[in-house]
Amino acid sequence: MRSWLRLMPFLLAPLLLALAAPASAQGVVPLDDAAFTAYLQQKLQLYSAVPVTVAGPLGIDVAVAADNVVAISLHDLHDACVRTPAQCDAIVTGFVQNAARTVLSSAPPAAATITSAGSALVPADREAFMAYVAAKAAAALPGARIEIDAFDLAVTRPGGERLLLPQQGLFDACKLLSFRCSRSVDDYVGGMHAWLSLPSPEQMRAALQIAGPPFAAEPALAPFYRPAFANLAETCFKTADTGGVAPMTNADRRDLGLDLAAALALCERGTRSALGPLAPKLAAPPSGGIATLAGPFAASYALFAADWQDVAAASGGHLLIAVPSRDVLLYARSDGAADVAALAARARAVFAASDLGLSSDVYRWSARGWVLATAPGAMPAAGAP
Repeated sequence: MRSWLRLMPFLLAPLLLALAAPASAQGVVPLDDAAFTAYLQQKLQLYSAVPVTVAGPLGIDVAVAADNVVAISLHDLHDACVRTPAQCDAIVTGFVQNAARTVLSSAPPAAATITSAGSALVPADREAFMAYVAAKAAAALPGARIEIDAFDLAVTRPGGERLLLPQQGLFDACKLLSFRCSRSVDDYVGGMHAWLSLPSPEQMRAALQIAGPPFAAEPALAPFYRPAFANLAETCFKTADTGGVAPMTNADRRDLGLDLAAALALCERGTRSALGPLAPKLAAPPSGGIATLAGPFAASYALFAADWQDVAAASGGHLLIAVPSRDVLLYARSDGAADVAALAARARAVFAASDLGLSSDVYRWSARGWVLATAPGAMPAAGAP
């Protein structure tokens, strides 16, 4: 089944709110039809556990479930960028972040790369294929109960809820390769391991993301989040010994017996431990200059506003930050209009060059924490699910 989305309400809402915001500086999103589509495909793929493909100019395909390819039209999004190019960066960011928490997060893990190179044959019979994938999944997820439910894999972690992972997309991809796809199945199972492994408290990380509308429900394989500050929300990731990172999901926290607050508290604790104290990391930027904190989850330092109080006091209360990437935090110990403009320009450059782009906005220290110092690049923070 192939279903079409022009711009669903939950994707359109942040776009409209971004258009209502004051204009910001010109972004770097290409406006040529083909380049715009390729740019969106690359951004969406970063957040997707299944392949996101270009279906033609201003068209994207996402296989979200068995026999269900969602075809997303980018025409309205592109039209909005052409009408207001100064807002395009913000519009696209809001669109991608909301797609990541809705359409993309509902899709199960799948092979990142479908290839026959170096692959052996796998069973072509549907029942035998499912048994083959189930055996691979059982080896990758020791302790979990793996069951075959028609053309889905049902995965139940110890004491956890039953999760259905459709396999139609993987089967169809293997069929295109005449079932010489063992490497792709192994990649898929590796992704499943990263997506479904339960983290220890030491592996949990708190991170920032652009805020969006709350979920009406709590989809099992969707990430969870709550407002952080200004137009940003706080969510959780889990790290792996191999260095990989995957979002923590509602199923993860429920299977660990955690409510939203308890899960985020553990993520913050793991992040503090991994990042280390803030003060020793701070360099003294030149007068009116910009300094950088960089490294895994460096932007998460901004979540700990109390740690910045002494920094702000030492600067007479004049302090700016930007979090253009999950792994980069920029700061300046001044907050005049020229300082805001300079930091915003640097943030846009880092944001544009990063595969983990977060926001090109600038935030000012205040008595109530971080507040926007520039026109917002996304909709105001919304409630957590």
